Amino acid sequence: MAARAGRAPAAGRTPMSRRLALTLALTLLVLFACSRGEDSRNSSSAQPASPPAQPAGPSLDAALADLDAYIPKKMAQWKIPGAACAVVKDGAVVFAKGYGVKKAGGNEAVDADTVFQVGSTSKAFTAAQMAQLVEEGRLAWTDPVRRHFPGFAMHDPWVSENFLVADLMAQRSGLPEHAGDMMILLGYTPEEYLRALRFFKPATSFRSAFAYQNGLFLAAGEIIRAKTGRPWAENVAERIFKPLGMTSASATLAGFEASANRARPHFGTPEGPAPIPDDWPLRGWAYTMGPAGGINSSVNDMAKWVACMAGGGSLGQTRILKPESLAFLHAPSIHSPLPLKRTLGFTSSYCQGWVSTGYQAGPVVWHTGGTSGMSCVVAFLPSRNLGLVWLTNLGDNPFTYPVPFHFFDTYLGLQGPDLEAYVEDKARATRQAAETHGLNCRPKEFPALGLPAYAGTYANEALGNCEVVEAGGSLRLLTGAARMSTELRPCGRDSFEMLIGMPGPGPLVQFLPGPDGHVQAMRLEVFEIEGVDLLQRVQPPNK
Repeated sequence: MAARAGRAPAAGRTPMSRRLALTLALTLLVLFACSRGEDSRNSSSAQPASPPAQPAGPSLDAALADLDAYIPKKMAQWKIPGAACAVVKDGAVVFAKGYGVKKAGGNEAVDADTVFQVGSTSKAFTAAQMAQLVEEGRLAWTDPVRRHFPGFAMHDPWVSENFLVADLMAQRSGLPEHAGDMMILLGYTPEEYLRALRFFKPATSFRSAFAYQNGLFLAAGEIIRAKTGRPWAENVAERIFKPLGMTSASATLAGFEASANRARPHFGTPEGPAPIPDDWPLRGWAYTMGPAGGINSSVNDMAKWVACMAGGGSLGQTRILKPESLAFLHAPSIHSPLPLKRTLGFTSSYCQGWVSTGYQAGPVVWHTGGTSGMSCVVAFLPSRNLGLVWLTNLGDNPFTYPVPFHFFDTYLGLQGPDLEAYVEDKARATRQAAETHGLNCRPKEFPALGLPAYAGTYANEALGNCEVVEAGGSLRLLTGAARMSTELRPCGRDSFEMLIGMPGPGPLVQFLPGPDGHVQAMRLEVFEIEGVDLLQRVQPPNK
């Protein structure tokens, strides 16, 4: 008889702690993309009809000198080993410089040509490729996704039929935030993710609320492949990197590792930045999520991209997109939740791979990005043809968007809200939550049953077959087509912690014995909000 599919969390755990585990495991997300938002009930478009008059401020040279002095101080405060920053104005790079070192404890300096992973700022490149296809008449924003990707399906059949191309990158799908992201870390392929999508239960109605997603950009990547005959990574290189002269840029793990001048990714730990080992088994997950976060680039080359975006879609004589395409990509699609207008005075909306934030001098178009070991931000003021790129080699680093806003405030002579105090408060709250989360696992307690009692094959429709095997006196969980092997550490009675190789506590796995005392099911906490956390035991070992 199957174990009951009750939703009660393990002792001492809550759905929020599960969300924390996911947040700590994945930094591909825009950590603060919605943190400057306002509830849509009191919001209007973030795009004013015309920009306000520019206030008097310091000269550009003076603002750049201030920026150059500001960066090293903040790197020391936030323990950032290395970084690079560039500023573009009126289509020209007016500032580009590296700071710090490629690897903590080393002496190789970062320069403006050092390659970093740019994480979720890759989403804008995917949106641009889709816009190119629209310009060429190969698809329309109002087309149903299924017209171009027949295998696409959501939990609700009506939503599946009415999900438009414009919905894929607008963060208004109705899914819970970061739905299914952990599948990629656990060895599942993009194809397996997209097949599982139909089993993820919605958190809200379609198009009614903001919830950040990475996986839906995989569907955009499949459409790009279908229309161009090239994988997403090859197409972005051919259609964007090459025309803009972004010679350092790539969109694969091999491309990153082939870059002789590259920064080393670092985990953030209480003791300081820790270099991620070159053989870390999960180092390629951002590239599996390529259309959502798989690009590598130097700050010099990212500056070309931002200059193109701030300049209406062209760089010099090279046009990537028409101005009307950019207007669509930068137009609000959904207002972000968690109103903070009373605190910060800003209103934000998600667009198509970009965030648009109302600002005293006109809307700022921007996006943060992060991989496990790097964090960054790109931002520009279209009304001033002014932009900034900030790349760092420290993962889970909240000190990203304060940099461009500090520069914009300085250059324009504005007095903005104290974003630095805000990110400090957010970082403190995250640390405290992580400490509380870690107390829930009691690794010294032995499991209630012998380890062989938990071994076997467990399955559900979304995740397929997952194997639990005993090897060398411990349990390991094998998942996805890659059969990713994750050690399970005893965590009290029938619960185990997944050791995924990142700082902080890992998510829980809970085994569920039946009335006869034999294990009948397994619950993977990281998939609770998607509603696919329960896997029934379909085969004990050696059966």
